[in-house]
Amino acid sequence: MKLYNRIGNFHRITGNAVDAVECFRKALSLEPYNSDILINLARLLLKLRFYDDAIFLTRKSLDFIRSDRSPWLQHFTLAEILKTNDYLDEAELHIQYTLKLKPDYLNGKFNHFMSM
Repeated sequence: MKLYNRIGNFHRITGNAVDAVECFRKALSLEPYNSDILINLARLLLKLRFYDDAIFLTRKSLDFIRSDRSPWLQHFTLAEILKTNDYLDEAELHIQYTLKLKPDYLNGKFNHFMSM
């Protein structure tokens, strides 16, 4: 599973969406409740502008995140998606969660994020 997830991330970062989706799907077939795989696929779908699917997977990733992990990336991803779709109040809420969990993440650029 970890290998499929890592290869999927490599393809996601290098812009090979088809292979990335295939790797993430294989990884999810082995571990359907793995929050890391779910958020990686959600971030890919965000980039591809499949916003509803990205929101669904990001929320699932939040549901299944392990207690020893911080959900800051899930909240930031939700903020990105929601902001893109003009749900600014909810996006701001998730940015606040992000900053609470990872205070230095935006390095004081909250207003810049919201104005983008």
